[in-house]
Amino acid sequence: MSHELRTPLNAIIGFSDVIQQQMLGPDASGRYESYVGDINNSGRHLLSIINDILDLSKIEAGREELSISDIGLDEIVASTETLFAGRFEQADLKLTIEMPTPAPTLSVDARKMKQCLANLLSNALKFTPVGAW
Repeated sequence: MSHELRTPLNAIIGFSDVIQQQMLGPDASGRYESYVGDINNSGRHLLSIINDILDLSKIEAGREELSISDIGLDEIVASTETLFAGRFEQADLKLTIEMPTPAPTLSVDARKMKQCLANLLSNALKFTPVGAW
């Protein structure tokens, strides 16, 4: 669980430090804007994990409710991929995603589905030897 909290928090801190210190120079506004998006995605993911922790207490109390909605598989994958791209690169692993065209729409609890995908990617990182792919 600690790595699931630390990964998005490290992204938030790292990208915001780059922006705050203007490490890419004062004329890199396009890159900074991209980092702001990454910070937002990481913050949302961190909030989602915290919500999952709170949901676990609901499950234990027998009061869990799913929030089912329609969402594109491509949206779920894209938001999760952003969080893990840097970690795959650091591990010298290539993350390749193949999606059907058009991507299907799923009726799921989007937050829980993103967490499932994040858990799968986290396990892939954990159990794949460095440079294996």
